[in-house]
Amino acid sequence: MTHTYTSFHVHFVWGTKYRTPLIIPTIRQPLYNYIGGLIKNKAGCLLISAGGIPDHLHLLIRLSAQQSPALLVRCIKSLSSKFIHKEFPELDFVWQEGYGGFAVSESLIDKVKCYIERQEKHHQSYSFEEEFEGLLKKHNLAIEKELWNEDDK
Repeated sequence: MTHTYTSFHVHFVWGTKYRTPLIIPTIRQPLYNYIGGLIKNKAGCLLISAGGIPDHLHLLIRLSAQQSPALLVRCIKSLSSKFIHKEFPELDFVWQEGYGGFAVSESLIDKVKCYIERQEKHHQSYSFEEEFEGLLKKHNLAIEKELWNEDDK
């Protein structure tokens, strides 16, 4: 075969350090726009959807065949933090250390996209901790006894 064909979609989730509500409405869209450009221009991937609430972020990304999920997350976290520090210096912005990355099949992209876009409504009924633990269970990932350490509370 002379060409490479891939279809890798990942739903990424991570929060701000200490769950500090820093993704306020004034920075939300500029942050999502910046991350979308970063994903396209630096990683050759495609941001399908971005959403969240003030203490955490959801991204649905179509990965390129050459892109490592871990390196992509590291790049997004690092460069988006620098962007926020430059554009919104009044915020003491830091991302949490870890993240969740969940495979999404082509047939579920619209459903996951809708889920991400409705985060504010979703979190009227569920905490971030409940949501994240539910994602881990849905993807058959073991929940560490100390899932939420002091840095994440």
